[in-house]
Amino acid sequence: MSRASEPGGFLEAAVAVLSDSGHPMTAGEITAQALERGLLRSSGKTPVASMTARLYVHARDAERPRVRRVFEPGRVRAQRNFRHLSTTAKSSSSPRT
Repeated sequence: MSRASEPGGFLEAAVAVLSDSGHPMTAGEITAQALERGLLRSSGKTPVASMTARLYVHARDAERPRVRRVFEPGRVRAQRNFRHLSTTAKSSSSPRT
């Protein structure tokens, strides 16, 4: 099983890598950079598959996803969803009813 070195695991590592890159990346690229930077420590055999699954489930199920899928011919990439930040900032500054 794969474990992350920080709370939040694969998703937190992906968000950090994507935020720093500023461009869409594949799950393999995200995983490679996260492992290289020490954001993720993998004891499993398929960390890219784990990253792919985590990004897919988050993008599919989250009310306000932190990453989004970007479709390009021949590739599916993830990109940091900056609209999540503006929605969160607006919702946190307005009073709840």
